[in-house]
Amino acid sequence: MWAMTIREYIKRRFRDLLLNMVVAYAVLQALSLCIQRWPKAFVAAPWIFAAAAPILLMVMAWNGVKLMRISCPRCLVPLGGIALAGAIGKKIQHCPHCHVSLEEPK
Repeated sequence: MWAMTIREYIKRRFRDLLLNMVVAYAVLQALSLCIQRWPKAFVAAPWIFAAAAPILLMVMAWNGVKLMRISCPRCLVPLGGIALAGAIGKKIQHCPHCHVSLEEPK
């Protein structure tokens, strides 16, 4: 069986959280478009946008916070910007806290 490295784990977590943010943003934009196209349908139920918009914005903010709190699987200390840099392709060699190589298996 293929063993996932710590770097691959960080990239997967980053992609999953980013996908959640993109989906929440897309739903928010689709809802906004629907309100612009069919305003009479939403006048009957204004609570839809009033409830959905803050919830989707909170989901996006929460995922943004979780992106910065991706933790090292060995020492469990949040990596912060190091995880973000490693996920977008910058070569980070080790965890700044426990100094484990990011190429080691998770």
